[in-house]
Amino acid sequence: MWAVASPAMRPLLTGLEEADSWACDGHKRLNTPYDCGIALCARPGPFRQAVGFSADYLNTTERVGRDPMDHRVEISQRARVLTLWSVLHHLGRNRIAAMIEKTAKPPATSHTSSLARRTLDLLTPVTLNQVLLRIGDAHTTLRAVDTLNASGTCWVTPTTWAGQAAVRISVTDWQSGQESADHRGSVPPRPPRPGAHPGTAL
Repeated sequence: MWAVASPAMRPLLTGLEEADSWACDGHKRLNTPYDCGIALCARPGPFRQAVGFSADYLNTTERVGRDPMDHRVEISQRARVLTLWSVLHHLGRNRIAAMIEKTAKPPATSHTSSLARRTLDLLTPVTLNQVLLRIGDAHTTLRAVDTLNASGTCWVTPTTWAGQAAVRISVTDWQSGQESADHRGSVPPRPPRPGAHPGTAL
């Protein structure tokens, strides 16, 4: 959603404005604290009915106007939205666009250089900041996830794609750069295909 701020990436989000609602986390791209969730609704009435709260002891004279308690799941919480507002206000559209573009470049560069140097299967086109790949069979793929995470080089997650095990790489930190994409860890090599040269370790 934040990629709309980038003129270069805005075409990838064509149709976004037609969605009835969006839910996302501020920490995924804006690096706000982990518990900063966002819900955007074209028709906020049903949302307020679902999460709003009312009781006799809350109907005091000072409870007028838009009450935040009617627009969130938790009744008692700190002002998480203040952190989100501060980040958006500090960065502005141009700096958010630059941040999104920077985190989108490492995966794209990583997959092309990786495919040239190593034997990996790229499962989906890289458009923003997500890379989905497979390294040999399911056992080797899942072992690669464990080895990468244990190395401290980066953190990746296991997933499935078309019923097969896969590695999910998500670049979300604005500090991630080309050096992160090019770093070579110690992932177990992929078993060679018949008639192919052995793969190089990731």
